[in-house]
Amino acid sequence: MSVLAKDEELERLLAKAEHTSEGLTALFYRFAHAVADHIQLTAEYLPRIRAACEYWVKEDPSAKGIALLSEALGNYYSTRFDRVTQPAEEAILLLSPSGNKDLIGSAHMVIGVNYRSLGEVDDAVEHLLLGADMIDPKGPMAVYACYCFYQLAEINVYINDNEAAKHHYLKAAEMAESVNQQVPLFRAYNGLGNLHMAQGDMEEAKKYLDLALSFSEMTASQTSRGLCDLGNYYIKLGAYDEAIAHLEKSYAQRMHAQLEDAASTSLISLAEAKIASNRTDEAIADLTEALSITEK
Repeated sequence: MSVLAKDEELERLLAKAEHTSEGLTALFYRFAHAVADHIQLTAEYLPRIRAACEYWVKEDPSAKGIALLSEALGNYYSTRFDRVTQPAEEAILLLSPSGNKDLIGSAHMVIGVNYRSLGEVDDAVEHLLLGADMIDPKGPMAVYACYCFYQLAEINVYINDNEAAKHHYLKAAEMAESVNQQVPLFRAYNGLGNLHMAQGDMEEAKKYLDLALSFSEMTASQTSRGLCDLGNYYIKLGAYDEAIAHLEKSYAQRMHAQLEDAASTSLISLAEAKIASNRTDEAIADLTEALSITEK
């Protein structure tokens, strides 16, 4: 079992849940934060959290809601998108009497991001706005409020509403900075960098892409994504040696972290930079490898 398959705080909260139902909400909060950064924790902890919640259902009616919300969240991060909406909607019904807006708002958030993954944009916006409105921006689920605004920005980019996208990215960044959350801050800055790059504002693009890579607490997924986007920035500038250097780092990090689909994206951009540098044979090799990854 990998090092990341255990989380000390989750272990502590699960041990506490053996004796009282009072820590179930804190247990969900920790689970929600942990799996957002390390998806592989889902398989280890989701069954144990479900069991802990169901043990206390008779004493605490909201326990079933917390179990269902944990299930919805775990299914989303495990890309089981067909198993997200129903448990999340049931969780909202069960949690409503408690009046816990952080939990209910988190349920709307996960429904919203799931609808976005399914391409249901209008439904996604509806639930993301509800989540953003309900989750306390200074509370224990503040990071999910940031994600609501980030996801709204990504939808704005998709529908070519650039001004709204900029507003929502900046809102997500402002909130993330206020609660010192580096992961959503990375996403917001990276999104702003790509938005400015698409609009041809290369100075602003570079500012935000550099900011996105300036944080210390980043996963390989985030760092490699930032490097890939910076590589694409250098391609647009015609600085192909710089582009190749960044894209090769991105590819290496993604392969090391077993992010093969993402690695194929780095390879495609790498091939583009090499073709522009008259390194055609190397570019063909990169494209061949990218194709072999996508065909697995």
